[in-house]
Amino acid sequence: MAYLANALKGNRPGLLIGGDISHATGIGEREGALALVDAHLSPGATLDADRGYDVQDFVQQLR
Repeated sequence: MAYLANALKGNRPGLLIGGDISHATGIGEREGALALVDAHLSPGATLDADRGYDVQDFVQQLR
């Protein structure tokens, strides 16, 4: 079994805002990121991510 962890970090203070652990799947990183954004960020917040998150479906779900 394989697991992965996601962390949502504030840009300015660099403090951890949220995190989760889930089973590793082909899209587990993006699913975890969407869950963290839904739980912790308000509409209109700005985000940045690694290049691996630059996938059309993921960007559309964030919008």
